[in-house]
Amino acid sequence: MKSSIFQLSLVAACMALTGCETTGPQVTEVPLGSLACSVGTPQARHTVQVQAWRGKESRLSVYNTAGVCDRLQQVSEGLNAQGTSVRFDLMGSVQTLSSLGMADRAAMRTAVPSQAGMLRLVIVDAISQCGSVNVPSGGFIRGCTPAQGQGLIYMKRQLMGDAVPDWVVWAHEMGHTVRLPHPDGQRPPIPPSTLPDRVMGYLVTPQASDVAAHEIAAFNRLGQSVNGSDSDAGATLGLLPDSPPVRVSDLIPYVLAAGQHGLDLRALEGLDDSALLSLRLLLEPTAQIDHPLLRALSESRLLPVLINALVPLAELGREQAQAYVREYLLRPSAANNVDVMRYGLWAMGRGQQRHPTPETRQFLQQATQAVFWCTARRAEGSDCQALAQAAVKAMADAGIKPDTQPPQPGSTNPRPAQTNGPALPLTMPLVTTPR
Repeated sequence: MKSSIFQLSLVAACMALTGCETTGPQVTEVPLGSLACSVGTPQARHTVQVQAWRGKESRLSVYNTAGVCDRLQQVSEGLNAQGTSVRFDLMGSVQTLSSLGMADRAAMRTAVPSQAGMLRLVIVDAISQCGSVNVPSGGFIRGCTPAQGQGLIYMKRQLMGDAVPDWVVWAHEMGHTVRLPHPDGQRPPIPPSTLPDRVMGYLVTPQASDVAAHEIAAFNRLGQSVNGSDSDAGATLGLLPDSPPVRVSDLIPYVLAAGQHGLDLRALEGLDDSALLSLRLLLEPTAQIDHPLLRALSESRLLPVLINALVPLAELGREQAQAYVREYLLRPSAANNVDVMRYGLWAMGRGQQRHPTPETRQFLQQATQAVFWCTARRAEGSDCQALAQAAVKAMADAGIKPDTQPPQPGSTNPRPAQTNGPALPLTMPLVTTPR
């Protein structure tokens, strides 16, 4: 299997090079309901029909019809190498839906699960929340299956600094649609010596490829609804039902072990600012911390750590923690990673429902202006607008009504932030363009 994963990596690298020829799937741009590509082993006993949507952001352009067909082929090859017998038919070109953007629990509730025998894939720019109302999570989340046993999956684009391949995350979330839980049997922190190479493992690793014998039959039922109760949502997050509180001494190991699944913030609600501020050890570039989990992370995998450290400070913190987050987001070094900054803003908005402060509310008001983040000369840049839109979303979550902000110095006509409309049901996309 390791050689197969290596070959898949070579295919992905080859596709990124101009003029490189590959033997990828044959793709046709067609309407929904028609066959765009059929990928996987021709002799596979089970064929899963798939429909796919993506957001309009330019960062998602790699998830066009050819890109999705290629990833589905990698999923099929990866699973079939482990003994499954699954192939995928993409029914229709990938559709661009203008209302998709950042996905949270509210957005996911508006989507409609797939019909029997079909998977719905929704590829978005970011996922800030996952889980049920009773089992929420926040932070760095690569994929989310809103309801176990139903064929609806949200996927986030692969970010720079995230080494886990798309196909592993896609296969992992597909497992949840047939009610496969995380097999680790414990919630974080997981000792690094026991990190599994399982596709369904809680702490999904870049080399994850193994499928247990008892999971093969479940993967062979992909596309079918599997009955169960919503109480199983805890299994989707890999957490114990009672979600015991995290002690201060375990906070950093807990955050480091969260991986691709975000954090169960209920377990951290009892921590005060002095405890939460210990997460600065993971956020400060000059900080030194000697912990086996951090030593086990390569530099290319630090992005999830930064997001998972910042979100609890922003969403659960009070005055001191919020002040640190505001200062952190305004650092020139933070501007190098817009994704981290956006997650911090979204978490700040949710945090104002818990511990509102006038300083943070004023900060969010100002942050809705692109010129707040960039000089007037760069205010129309995509990053500036992305941060302003993140602040607009944060204000909406905080229940703050926008005020007209005066122009920042150097700007004569700051562009007002625009809010996004409500997410559209996936069965009736009003603005749909094949890509």
